[in-house]
Amino acid sequence: MNNKEIINQLKIFREGLFPKSDKEVFEAIHELDLKYARNKFYDLNINGTLINLGTDKKSVPLISHAIKRLKSLYDNKPSDKFLFDIGNGFLSIADIKSGNKSEISFLISDKIYRQARNYFNKVSSRTDLPSAATNSGNILEKYARYYEAILLYDRALNFNRNFGMALGNKAISFIYYYRIAVKKNPDILFEAMKLLKHALCADNTLEIGGQNAIDSFKLHLTSLENYLSNKKRTTISNYIEPSPHQAFCSSKNIYLNFCFKCYKCESGYKDNFFPRFIDKITHGSDEEHLKYHSFSKKMYYSVKMLDQILEDYATSRSIYFNASANNFADLDEDTEYISVLDYCKNSIKYGYLKTAYIKLFNILDKIARLTFYNYELEDNNIYFNNLLSASFKDFIIKSNNRGLLALHDLALDFEAGGIYNHLKIIRHLITHEFMDIKLDMFSDSNEATPRAKARGFGSLA
Repeated sequence: MNNKEIINQLKIFREGLFPKSDKEVFEAIHELDLKYARNKFYDLNINGTLINLGTDKKSVPLISHAIKRLKSLYDNKPSDKFLFDIGNGFLSIADIKSGNKSEISFLISDKIYRQARNYFNKVSSRTDLPSAATNSGNILEKYARYYEAILLYDRALNFNRNFGMALGNKAISFIYYYRIAVKKNPDILFEAMKLLKHALCADNTLEIGGQNAIDSFKLHLTSLENYLSNKKRTTISNYIEPSPHQAFCSSKNIYLNFCFKCYKCESGYKDNFFPRFIDKITHGSDEEHLKYHSFSKKMYYSVKMLDQILEDYATSRSIYFNASANNFADLDEDTEYISVLDYCKNSIKYGYLKTAYIKLFNILDKIARLTFYNYELEDNNIYFNNLLSASFKDFIIKSNNRGLLALHDLALDFEAGGIYNHLKIIRHLITHEFMDIKLDMFSDSNEATPRAKARGFGSLA
């Protein structure tokens, strides 16, 4: 019995049972289980095949059965392949239940897409990570979280630069950002066009995404070619070498702009990403406009809050740069710390990093405050988790606003069980208790390696 024989059997299983009933599929699974009992290759592949068959048949019971089997296998012998298949199973169930549409009313009440992302997020192997990261990015796109999706597509491309589905979907995210940009710079569309061409040339695009992906990428490419036929890319002249601060922030990709490292220009070293504030033309009296410098009161305070957010972001970024560029050893001599013999380290450098972290996290509350104020909702909602309130969810559905859907979904990720919850735990520890930077005395290198450790939560870095 060899692996090739099993592959052929699974192919026959998927193709031959497509028109059959779920009962007949379960009976066939039972027979295969008996035939290939305790075969590791069979265990690794049968449930993924069952999920694919269930997806073809739009059968939630078949997919759910495969997920149950995969969880049992994973408990006995953890494998990234099992994690990926479980995530794929939940993704298929969500697509079936939603009709593969992105209705806000479904997305805001759905928990299955979130389950899929949680499993995809755990995948780390080079074999399965590109598909897992891309699938997770595709889910984020449904929730209008395009920037995070781009980061996941980049993660997939770091492992396989020819991974067609990541290339094509990254291009589509670029197109979205061009549409919402106040200043329409076509450079990002030229980059999107290049990515789509690359995706269509990749051998794995048809294999993984199917004909629907090919057709979608071709449609976007044709549209871009028509739109860009009379436009040119930016010509960079008089290029000035960036300062150390600019080079550092660019390398870390922490400027707020539309560049996404796709080209080098002056705008790549600036924060120039601004939301659109919309107000009624007749909003406010002449007296109010005079008082608020030709703005309405709502617009005036909304812009002031945005400026505060930008200031806090730029400040925390500068703190991060200064902490990375200096070790403050001479200043540390002025402070005597009490040793508790656990190899933990305190220093101004670590204090800077913790301060930058807290300042960044606090911006989330300001974003929530700005959101509620600008949309003239409850005035006392000033915390990021207020974006999870029932009244806010109702407003998102009624207004059909995907930007607000993105904020709501992001807020969920910081709650218990969410993939960003550990960041919230770190922030609370730094703010209310302590966050240790522990020197790893057992590192293979000559120098001790700093590791962040939260009391009671183990290593977090």
